Amino acid sequence: MISYIVLYMKDKRKVDQIIRISDKKFNLLKDSFSSIGSVESWIEFTRNALGMTVSQLAKRLGLAQSVVTNAKNREIKGSITLGKLSEIADAMNCDLVYGFVPRESIEQIINRQSKLKAISIIEETNLHMELEEQNPDENENDRREQDIIDEIKYSKFLWDEK
Repeated sequence: MISYIVLYMKDKRKVDQIIRISDKKFNLLKDSFSSIGSVESWIEFTRNALGMTVSQLAKRLGLAQSVVTNAKNREIKGSITLGKLSEIADAMNCDLVYGFVPRESIEQIINRQSKLKAISIIEETNLHMELEEQNPDENENDRREQDIIDEIKYSKFLWDEK
């Protein structure tokens, strides 16, 4: 398995650089959102910040007031489309910003996935060795685990199932 992975290795320097840059950008997002606190509805929050009534926003959108209220409720439920949010943002002279904020660093996520895959590979290998009446050495398993983690981290198979 290891030699198979080595054939499909990504450039380690590029991967490490992408991880570092991504983590920096995601940390900026995390810092921004953590300082804002929780906002139930960005439509409501922004409209209030602008001193705009629901009626005024509805007029700017060319919609009935009830449609804006329904949009806010759909936003809170998580069922509004990005297109509709963008349209409403535009009516308030705002841009819609969409993105993902990882719960932990990209490096931590990749390292955990690499370890999970490595453990799975070692367990499968150990099972085959035991069937052949070969007992794997625990120290050898630890060394193999780290070697496999290092290889998987840079392989294109990191996120493949099994």
